Parts: sequence; C-alpha cells; structure tokens
Amino acid sequence: MDNENGAGELIINSTLDFSSAPGVQWLSANTDFTAGTVEYQTGNIYGDTYANLEINGATGTQNSNDATPVSTITVTGNLTKLGSTAFTSASSNPITVSGNYTNTAGDATYDGGLTVAGNATITAGNVGGTVTVSGGTLTMNGGSFNVSGGTLTLNNGSSNTINGSVASPIFNNLVFNIGTGSVTMNQPVTSVQVRGDFTLTGSGNVTNGEIIMNGSNPQAVLGLGSGTIQNFRIDNSSSAGVTLNRALSARGTLTLTNGRLNTSATNIMSCTGTSGGSLTAYVNGPLQIGQVGTATASYPKNYPVGYPVGDVNVYRPFQITTGPNENAVQRVQLINSSPLSANPTLGGGLSAISAFRYWELTDNTGNAAGTQAGDQVVLGYVLDPVDDGINNLSPYPLRVAACSTLGGEYSPYGGTNIASFLGVIGGGGVQSTTPLTADLRFYTLGSVNASDAPLPVELISFTGVSSRAGVVLSWETASERESAGFVINRRIVGIGSGEWQVIDDYTRNPNLRAKNSLNGAKYTYTDASDLPAGTVLEYRLDEVSFSGAIERLREVRVETRFSTVVTDFALEQNYPNPFNPTTSIPYQLKERAKVTLDIYNTLGQKVATVVDAVQERGNYAVNFNAASLASGMYFYRLTAQGASQTFVQTRKMMLLK
Repeated sequence: MDNENGAGELIINSTLDFSSAPGVQWLSANTDFTAGTVEYQTGNIYGDTYANLEINGATGTQNSNDATPVSTITVTGNLTKLGSTAFTSASSNPITVSGNYTNTAGDATYDGGLTVAGNATITAGNVGGTVTVSGGTLTMNGGSFNVSGGTLTLNNGSSNTINGSVASPIFNNLVFNIGTGSVTMNQPVTSVQVRGDFTLTGSGNVTNGEIIMNGSNPQAVLGLGSGTIQNFRIDNSSSAGVTLNRALSARGTLTLTNGRLNTSATNIMSCTGTSGGSLTAYVNGPLQIGQVGTATASYPKNYPVGYPVGDVNVYRPFQITTGPNENAVQRVQLINSSPLSANPTLGGGLSAISAFRYWELTDNTGNAAGTQAGDQVVLGYVLDPVDDGINNLSPYPLRVAACSTLGGEYSPYGGTNIASFLGVIGGGGVQSTTPLTADLRFYTLGSVNASDAPLPVELISFTGVSSRAGVVLSWETASERESAGFVINRRIVGIGSGEWQVIDDYTRNPNLRAKNSLNGAKYTYTDASDLPAGTVLEYRLDEVSFSGAIERLREVRVETRFSTVVTDFALEQNYPNPFNPTTSIPYQLKERAKVTLDIYNTLGQKVATVVDAVQERGNYAVNFNAASLASGMYFYRLTAQGASQTFVQTRKMMLLK
C-alpha cells in the first residue's frame, strides 16, 4: 500500500502493541486512509477516517491515542460487517458512513450510533443500537433489527423503500422520519413487525403494507405531523397493550388480533375499516372511522363499520350497519359508567336502560352528534355473567335506546337480536330497526321488560391493597336500593384450576350487608388468610338483591407484600389510626383459643367488647365502630386462652371526630 494515502488494502489480523510505533496507533496518527479498504480482523477499531472499512473479527471500538484523541469513526466510502464475530461499538464512538452499510454476517450493535448517508443491506445477523439510514433504501435479505433497546430510523425526506427477500422484517424501535416523503414496501415485503415503539414524523405517508405492533411489553406510537399509514395491526401480548401518544390515521384497516390499543380524544386512531375484536383485543378509548386523506385522494369506509371498543377491562363493540354517506367521519367511544347518573327520562315504552355503560357517537371533532339521518346501529351486550342487567331474552326485550343529551329522554329505536357479534362472548348484539336521526349522540341498552330494571347497586370503585394484616379490599357505591349485601370471592393465580371460592358473604358477616343508601356508601373488608408474601390473588365482588339476583360487580388483582402465615399470637395496630368512627383491628392466633377483645377508656373503664368467642388458628381483622364514643385516646386489649399459653396484649388508638 502507499504509506501516505492508504491506497490499496490494509488488513489488521493480529493484536498489535499499541504502545510502540509499529502498531496501529502509529498508522492512525501518521496515515490518512483516503483510499482503499481497511479490514479489522481482531481487537478494536480506532477513531479515525477511513475510505472503506470492513469489520471481520473486530469486537469493539475505542478512541485513538493521538495527542488529541479521535472518538468518531468516519467512513467516506462503505462500511461492511463480515464474519460471525459479534461487534459492539462503544457509546463514546459514533460511526458515520458517507456510502452504504452492509451486514453480511454476525450481530452488530452500535451503541455509539451508526449514521449512514447511503443505503443499508442486511443479509444476516441482528443489528442493534441507534442506526440511521438516509439513502432511501433498506434491503432485508435476512437478519433483523430486533435487538433490545435498538432503534432504526429511515431518514430520507423524499422517498424510502424497504426491499429484500424477507416478507415481514422485524425491528425493535422503528422510526420513519420522512418529512414530506414516503415509505414504500416493495414485494415480497408486505409488512414490518415492531417489537418496541413505532414513530412516524412528518406529513409524508407509508404508501402500502402493514405496521404490526407485536411486542411482549407495553408499546407506544410516537411522532408528530399529519403523515398516514396504510394498515395497522395490534398483536401485543402485554396487559398494557399499545398506547397512542399521537393521533394516527390508517387509510386501510385496523386489525385487532391481541391486546388493547389505548387512545384518547387528542391521540385518536382513525381508519376506514376494522377487523377482529374480542375481550382481549379492542380499542380502549375513542375510535374514528371514515374518510382518511384529502378530497383528491380519499379513502372512504365500507359498511358495515365495526367499532371494537372497550373501556379498561370491559369489551362492548358498536357497529354502524348502513348509512347515507361513506365519507362521513364518525367517532365512537364506550364509557363504562352509568348513564343514570345524569338523571335521564325514558320514553317510547322503555321500562329501563342500562345502569352500567353507554356509547357516545360524535363527528370528527368529538363535540357534536355524529349520527347520520338514516343510520342503523348494533350495540353489544353480555347476558352471562350478569353484567348488563338483562334477566332473559324471551320474549325479546332489548331495544337500542338513544338520546341527544346525556340527561335527556332516551327513546327506543327498535331491536332485533344478533346472535354472534364482533367477538362478544356470552351475549350478542341488538340492532336498531327504526331509522336514526341526526341529533342522536348517546346510545345505551334499553328494555321493555320491567324485570330488566337497573340492578340494585351502582359501583364506583373496587380496590385491593396488601398490608401486614392481610389484603384490604375497599369499594364505594354511587347508589343502592333493594340490595341484601355483598359476596367476596377469591382465587389464587397459578394454583390448581383457578376456580373462584367464596371467602365471606353478607349472611355471615354483618359488615357485608348493604346499607341501601340512595347516595351510596363505602365498605372495607380484610382478607386475613394464612398466605406467604408474593402470592398473586384475584378478588371478585358480587352483589345479591332482595330478589336473590346476583350481580358480578368487578374484579381486582393483588400481590401480597407481607406474609400473613401465622407463627405466634399477635395483636397488630388498628387501621386507620386515628379513625372516625370505624377502624379495623387485626390479630392472629397460633392455635384454637378463647378470645376476648375489649375496649377501654383512659380511666380504665371497659366501654365495649368487640369479640367474645372461641376462634380457630388464623388471621383476623374485626371492625370497631366508635360512633357512640367521645373523641380521645382508647386502649384495646386482646386476651387469647389457648392450649399452650394465655396471651394478653394491649395497644393504643385515637378517635378523632
């Protein structure tokens, strides 16, 4: 080679003594590799400028040892990754390539970043780190960009193409930073799989193909601008699903295979049609369907138009079966709260409407009614478990109930049963038969059967918290009427069949009896079972009416943070403390014992006896109501006479009214 300009090829195939002049550092400091190719077959690649660079056994990078160290690896020609040896650049050594990048074999991770002005071709190996390709062409003939934490950015503001023999290449984080340009998938490429986050920035479009979000962890859609994609699929296996952090428009189909798509009024999903939808795959938030694109390049919807929508853990789809204008943009959201809270009236022979949820149908602004005159709709419902307040379907009682204002008059618009409807399990759909009017905005299930009146309890919340005393369940109702009380069900996740078991109910625990307040009430219950820390439990709250009808209200999952395995007698601190007027007093018994729990004032006078009974080994938490007592300090004393010992302990508590 010419030792002044580096013409020809320099192969570094052994470890050199970099402290001496004959080493690579001497070459780096005294030679400009302005032509030819440098091939590293071992060690680290040094910060310098190269015409063409081949990585064929090198494992990393480092700064040069010049008087002023060079950290950037600059390649004025092409960079090629050869050989099976894995390569990882240091975070302090960015690599910039003026030509093209090719990964023919082996994994390569660019923690310092790889910026390619030309095109990129992946033949084999997994490429990670931060990689930006600006040349406009990515060819995937093998391998992937699916390395944890890695991001590939296509950065050409004019035109980007994804080519190659891999029909559906895989990426971790994928960024299309395309300005006014485009991204096109050339056959046989029909889709890209994203295991991390997807970012679309600019006003340009993805002209064809499908973006598939199929990670196993929570994913997000990011970016800015008015750019659109063609088709979008949700196939996420995490409980959190995929969250839109920007508005996203698909000119084609939104497919829901698995997992939730979380949207909001500002970060809304728009498309021209949907596919799929089920209890485990739905849009959690508003969904907008209708024309996507400009007037000269519009993509209208096709009837019937399905809205596979839900709210948190509830799935209730909505469908517009026919309408007068396929270009009209219509937005639907399921609201999982009672429409009765707005005090509506019922007309047209309706006996009842749902006490649980309703749908809102608006235009693309979200501020006005979105119904078109002549529309027909289908509302999803569940009959078993009893969750929509429907007692029977014979004779068929259901109607589509709708009104223009939430607190207005709901009128029926007919109703015929759809036995199989958009993935609903244990129910179906009710379809309107009377043409709808353009002022209608709110929809809910209606019934002409008086027995389908709202169930007795409207639940606001149901939560569970692990404590040293056990799992504390709390729930609040908005209203109660003709309710006998509550039933606590529990199952241990991952053990046995996972069947629900009743652990307590209103017939044996007075604290679970309904208060039947029209203004609602608050309840707490402590599951003080003998459980080790780290146990995952699910609790279900049921309500039983005076007529015996059972309503399954809600479920909650809790992992125990503390062990409640009983090893000794103990009296724990009451909770809450201070309290007004009720508190829970936890204690544990290591064996069967005669138990008394007494309350004393500061003068030593007994003011109440909370427990006086023989109890078995286990954890206990009893509620004490001090409504009749004055504010101040009190003492509670536990006496437990067991076979092996008599246990006595006293603690303080403060009543503040």
